[in-house]
Amino acid sequence: MQQTEALITALKRQLKARGFHYTDVAQALAISEASVKRLFSERSFSLKRLEAICQWLDISFYDLAKQTSMAESDRSTQLTYEQEQALADNSLLLVYFYLLINDWPPQKIEKHYNIAPIENIKLLTTLDKLKLIELLPNNKVRRLTHRQIDWLPNGPIRKQHEAQVKEEFLKASFSNNLNEYFQFHFGELSSASRNLLFRKLEKLTKEFNDLVEVDLPLPKEEKTSIGLLTASRPWVFSMVNQFKRETHNH
Repeated sequence: MQQTEALITALKRQLKARGFHYTDVAQALAISEASVKRLFSERSFSLKRLEAICQWLDISFYDLAKQTSMAESDRSTQLTYEQEQALADNSLLLVYFYLLINDWPPQKIEKHYNIAPIENIKLLTTLDKLKLIELLPNNKVRRLTHRQIDWLPNGPIRKQHEAQVKEEFLKASFSNNLNEYFQFHFGELSSASRNLLFRKLEKLTKEFNDLVEVDLPLPKEEKTSIGLLTASRPWVFSMVNQFKRETHNH
């Protein structure tokens, strides 16, 4: 039952991300909307019916299974300090690891990046020794980490790359309305409202990651690499502070 629930949750995520409703599923399967609602509520999908929905969504059953929480539950979101240090010491290795955990096969990485076949093997072998991947026959790869990595707060990756990432990301003009989005707001919030805001930000981040999972099976040429920055902290603009009346203790 746990596996069935995980598959159905992944299926619901696919439908939501693509803007489909039970009525759309009903039309695709040529059954009533009530029947579709019953299938989801009772989790009574036959394998044939589940495969039919996957075919309609143009996603393989294997890709759907990979998107279940169970597929990620045994994978760590954090690396060891030693693993991070190895990636920080080798920029190409870090880029290669990033592409692998985003489902780029080694052959495609070699084709689209300036990596010779012998270097490709060396990178795969290094990641295998670091226990970040399991290298299988014919250069197939099994990911041993979670797709979303939580870099150590004071770890090698953040120390070496965080400042550069922030500078490059915020350097954009954010004037392209089709591909860029930037809003900045400030105000005064109570402790309860701050906690509610943090929960909403966490939910937004989760929904972003869900969309990444949904789009994994799509061809690379149909996707664009997107960066999402969510941040909140106590802050007063320095221009405001310079006019603030100083308080003196007597």
